Amino acid sequence: MNSEPARVLVIDDDASIRTFLTLLCRRNGWLAQTATDGAGVIETVRGWQPDVIVLDLMMPKVSGFDVMEQLRAHDPSLLRKVILLTAVSQTILSTVTAESDLWLLMRKPFDLGDLTASIAACAEAHRPGCTSRALPLPAITAHASGM
Repeated sequence: MNSEPARVLVIDDDASIRTFLTLLCRRNGWLAQTATDGAGVIETVRGWQPDVIVLDLMMPKVSGFDVMEQLRAHDPSLLRKVILLTAVSQTILSTVTAESDLWLLMRKPFDLGDLTASIAACAEAHRPGCTSRALPLPAITAHASGM
């Protein structure tokens, strides 16, 4: 049994979402590392070996589309660790929906309970026994609906 905390890589250009998701991870006993875009994602994944990658789709510089391509080229199995967060239109989303290797595609604004449970399930699937139990977040939940 692996008692180490789950590792969650958060890639989002929105500082408030990065901060919020880092707090969510800490509250659940998970380790979090953040990036403002997908630049250097392969080096980060290689060096830190996250169990879950929470990825924003629309970012300047290196987008979520670019990150998915980099992951696919490096190791296609890494896509199974991706929880993709997006606020894009349904038209753009239809191109991503065909991506069957992703762990989950979640629309913004996201439901905090659903995201927490999805991170826990993804972490457990990729590293059984890691500390990945989701805990209730009463102090944060009220603020999540505004995202």
